Amino acid sequence: MTEPRLATHILVKALLRQMDTAGQSMMVLKKGEAEAGSLILVITEQGRPLYLLERAFLPEGRYGWGRAAIAEDADESEFTRYIDKRKRFDPDLWIIELEGQQSESLALSLLA
Repeated sequence: MTEPRLATHILVKALLRQMDTAGQSMMVLKKGEAEAGSLILVITEQGRPLYLLERAFLPEGRYGWGRAAIAEDADESEFTRYIDKRKRFDPDLWIIELEGQQSESLALSLLA
């Protein structure tokens, strides 16, 4: 049995409010399907992407987060290629950019 979930646009609005309240930077790079769009979080440091986190449906019937398969020393073009590929595969995808690992912690505490 799967757990109920909030619509993606509500999660993104709540995340935006939480980031704003905490004084953290967040930008919606791509809006996806409002009710059930997938999410990718782009974690950046001084504007450079560090890694991507993807929300995925787990076999246990709940959602979880995992890092995208991109090398730690990847340059920005590799992140762009990966995101472009995901957008072609999933047009409902939301892409959210967060500045710094503190933003990641705040986001995952809300989106867990």
